[in-house]
Amino acid sequence: MREEMRSFLEEGVQQYLDAKNTVATFEHQMGQLLAEAVRRRRQWSPLDDTPRAGRPSPGGGSGGYGYWIWVPITGQTKTYKKVYIECGLWWEVPTTTELKIDGPIIYGAYYDMPKHIIAFSWKRNVGNIRSFQHYGRTFLCVPLRRPQEIEGSLNRLLDALLKELR
Repeated sequence: MREEMRSFLEEGVQQYLDAKNTVATFEHQMGQLLAEAVRRRRQWSPLDDTPRAGRPSPGGGSGGYGYWIWVPITGQTKTYKKVYIECGLWWEVPTTTELKIDGPIIYGAYYDMPKHIIAFSWKRNVGNIRSFQHYGRTFLCVPLRRPQEIEGSLNRLLDALLKELR
């Protein structure tokens, strides 16, 4: 063991469980805020009826992809039998994107359906929404400054995504 790490590791052994529980509680509460924002949304046109939102899930931590908490949303339109949207919060967005992102973001993207829309071109300047291409998909995003902004920001992103279906 390197000498400079000794005190850090000794303290870490004592604090590890509290730190893990703190992170788990944070992820759960932020996931709940995200899921509640999706559930409260009333305008889903052109999706038929009310789409189905999955459970919030945390992820990341390896491979340089950052950390995220996301919620899947599934639905359909008269034209598209299946629409799969992913939205969430993302910390440390990969630096391989063409967009320089400092700090956490709220994001939305088509996950894998409809196929021809997942990598759509976003050139608009609407509501300070920015975009980047990653994983062969277009991600729309806005900075996350405060948890209270999640619902309004998420609704703006979902409005923009749903317009791509028309």
